[in-house]
Amino acid sequence: MPDSAILRAAQRDAAITATCEGRLVVTEQQNSLTPKQAAKYVGVSDAALRLWRSRGEGPRHFKAGEKLIRYRRADLDSWIEAGLSEPAGRVVGPSSSVGKQPTAQQ
Repeated sequence: MPDSAILRAAQRDAAITATCEGRLVVTEQQNSLTPKQAAKYVGVSDAALRLWRSRGEGPRHFKAGEKLIRYRRADLDSWIEAGLSEPAGRVVGPSSSVGKQPTAQQ
């Protein structure tokens, strides 16, 4: 399915449930993705997500009903962020030795 088709499907699935004080209240469904959509979003196969789920690994997910698995975009974004590494040579913290030059022993 092309990216635009996935986006249209996600938009179609988005359900606006109510208007409250002039603001739209949107269901969780708008920000949830199927495993296939989530796999495309994070750049892995849906088989990889299935394997990770079975091992209790990978991004957070929830069951929508008895069998339907869904992923929230915010959880996918957090999972991606958590997997980012620091750039080479960057000092991470004041007590960190990452990025520091070794000192000569005298």
